[in-house]
Amino acid sequence: MTTPVTCTTDGEKDCTATVTFNNQTYTDVKTVTVEKTGHSISGNSCVYCGQPASEGLDMVLISEGEYTVSGIGTCTDTEILIPATYNDLPVVSVEASAFLNNTAITSVVLPDGITSIGENAFNGCESLTSVTFGKNSQLSSIGPGAFNYCYSLESITIPESVTNIGSEAFNYCCGLRSVTFGENSQLTSIGDYAFLGCYSIESITIPASVTSIGEWAFVECYRLVEVWNLSKLNITAGSEDNGYVGYYAKRVETEPSESYVYTDENGYVIYYDGKVKALINYTGNETKLTIPDDITELNCFALSDCYNITSVTFGEHSQLTSIGDGAFNWCESLESITIPDGVISIGDWAFCCCAKLTSITIPDGVKSIGNYAFEECTALESITIPGSVLSIGDNAFKECTALESAIIADGVTSIGDNAFYNCTSLVNVSLPDSLTSISFNTFYGCANLQLYDDGTAYYLGNSENHYLILVSVISKEITSFTIYLEQCLLRM
Repeated sequence: MTTPVTCTTDGEKDCTATVTFNNQTYTDVKTVTVEKTGHSISGNSCVYCGQPASEGLDMVLISEGEYTVSGIGTCTDTEILIPATYNDLPVVSVEASAFLNNTAITSVVLPDGITSIGENAFNGCESLTSVTFGKNSQLSSIGPGAFNYCYSLESITIPESVTNIGSEAFNYCCGLRSVTFGENSQLTSIGDYAFLGCYSIESITIPASVTSIGEWAFVECYRLVEVWNLSKLNITAGSEDNGYVGYYAKRVETEPSESYVYTDENGYVIYYDGKVKALINYTGNETKLTIPDDITELNCFALSDCYNITSVTFGEHSQLTSIGDGAFNWCESLESITIPDGVISIGDWAFCCCAKLTSITIPDGVKSIGNYAFEECTALESITIPGSVLSIGDNAFKECTALESAIIADGVTSIGDNAFYNCTSLVNVSLPDSLTSISFNTFYGCANLQLYDDGTAYYLGNSENHYLILVSVISKEITSFTIYLEQCLLRM
């Protein structure tokens, strides 16, 4: 062992391989990582390293022979090792709300004798990164909201003995990438909203014993692209059934097989099935990203919430064809991006809330701009929509308050509801003759927009029809008027 492994830190060891060929001996030495063992509690200490269990935790006698952990008490540990016994009696549960909103604890180790974790037991423990169960855990239930809003939790291995995961148990554990069930899992039910908003999970195996998955159990698990369904439930890719577990999936398998998801040396999490090569997530620390040329799609919310990214570059040979829903959502430091020529669709919320994005080039070839695609890009100053775009989605540029100019090329046929709502700096809009539909409140709140004035009212239009949109009436004496074609009243 080059570097010894401990309960809390990974180790390293050298592996030597020797091959003899044609009377020549070849030796290769490779250093591999040995994963940390994690603490395992027996009595009142770790069986591996001897670290004592946490002292000062509040304990409540729940029967003549058993205790439950009811709170943090006077304990100041950030790494909580729950003792197996207290006053020589077994500790069998963690009470409801025992560690509710405790932002100090970073890890929890539960002894084998814990049989239940109560409602909201660790809810709001924002700094909690790991939860370790004993190898012979007797845990049977994880209560509603037990680990709700544990944002920093990265992985969880559910003991085989667990039969029920309560509603909202892991709700919005946003950093949770891995959920593992034992080979002989006895799990029968996954509650409503149990993994709602766990948008970092990439794959999951539904054990054979599972008979029900509650409503919205996996909604907003945007990166859940692989599902192994060992149960008898009918889980299909794209389906809203069974708690949306297959809704975002690119593949659903019924037999164990090799994963198509991997993380490359640059921290890009990629799904590749031989045809589609989708960027799923980014786990690195770089602020300037260069997307590999062979990526064909940006998965929904692929780079969402990558707050430190300032620029994204695509190579001249990029094979990208689609930017998924929310792909750059809340990339609040992103300043500029040039979309590759091969892209044909920009999804809903694709660049929503990219507050520092000052410029973006949309290539001729893009056919659709999704709803809310650039909403609240408050630094964006101008936009040119190429003629290949057929429709601009609802709220597409809503609240782009720095936007001064919008050039919409001939070919665009429709602009959605509130598309330029409250773009308060907008002065110039070029509307194409191809435009046939403008929806409700498209330019509402655009107080500086240059308008066509016929002496009685202000209109926004094009060369074919100056009167396409009635904006406001000039003469206050007018009591009635007729609107022709597909006109939309924005404000009076």
